[in-house]
Amino acid sequence: MIARRLLLALSVPVLLSTTLNVARAFQRPPQEPRPAAAPAKAGTEAALLPDDPVVTQHTVKIGDQPVAYTAEAGWLPIRDDGKIVARMFYVWYSRNGVQDLSSRPIVFSFNGGPGTASIWMHLGYTGPRRVMYDDNGFALRPPSGLEDNPNSILDVADIVYLDPIGVGFSRMMEGEELHKFHGKLADIGSVGEFIRPFLVRKDRWMSP
Repeated sequence: MIARRLLLALSVPVLLSTTLNVARAFQRPPQEPRPAAAPAKAGTEAALLPDDPVVTQHTVKIGDQPVAYTAEAGWLPIRDDGKIVARMFYVWYSRNGVQDLSSRPIVFSFNGGPGTASIWMHLGYTGPRRVMYDDNGFALRPPSGLEDNPNSILDVADIVYLDPIGVGFSRMMEGEELHKFHGKLADIGSVGEFIRPFLVRKDRWMSP
């Protein structure tokens, strides 16, 4: 028994020394920190949007009543410290013949940006026109089409569908950081920067 204890006592320092030597052999030399990658820059896609909005006139049947409305597709500049850094695309539907705009609500609708455009809010949910489906709710095989949306909210409210920066037709200006607005607070800020000048330009501050 004494011999075994003596052998164990002599073996432990040898094992510890061997383990430390092996650990040192596999220890990696300190590495220089890698330089941060330069942020990706936007190309010229924003310049493809036309300078002036496109405006058309339509009528849709919602419920049992015809609703005449104006459709406008365009973009507004998004500024950072006074500099235009992006263009945000929108489609605006406004009912014709409304006399008291202070009682006419305006709805800003968008779908989970950055990452998703507003197209399914627009053409699948509340807009005056919608994608055609079969009786089971599935999209038809191409070529499909559009039909009046009897469940649109345009009879009671004007609607602005906007695409957050980076989806749909909304883009950063050339040379700007591509992912500048790809974050929660930045995304909120860009949408707020759109809503404020839109209400100013359309003289709709009084609208609910």
